[in-house]
Amino acid sequence: MKLNADQISALTEIDKPFLMLDDAIKVVPGESSYSKFSVRNKKWISEAHLASHDIFPGTIIIESMLQNSILILYTMEDFKEGKKAFVSRVNSKFIRECKSGMDLHIHSRLVSLKHGMAEIDSHVVFNDKTLTKGTFSYACPHLMPRMRQMK
Repeated sequence: MKLNADQISALTEIDKPFLMLDDAIKVVPGESSYSKFSVRNKKWISEAHLASHDIFPGTIIIESMLQNSILILYTMEDFKEGKKAFVSRVNSKFIRECKSGMDLHIHSRLVSLKHGMAEIDSHVVFNDKTLTKGTFSYACPHLMPRMRQMK
């Protein structure tokens, strides 16, 4: 499925200017997500972060990977009716710097979803070169066996 910025915003409950995805090009619920994020016209970020060096903040790139990866979960039937997942672990590695003007391609893949814990691998690419990669763990309380018993 494809999602535009408004649909992503509605699904994730993240609005501009903090929405770090422009479009989800292909989302396969429970499997993978591929999105784009343009670092163009983000003056509010580039003027506030190492402005004289033109280096885009790594935390924003991580946020774009988190937003892309959560689309894998939030498009699943198990997450209908507003059920949420919460980040429990972030493990990322920066390989190359990101500068304003880049059009980033964010790829995420669900590695596992067991007992209410999801693990998702992501990486960000520009011009066929990986800039950043990470593995993110999410807690999904409504899918945890003990939480189900407490209902």
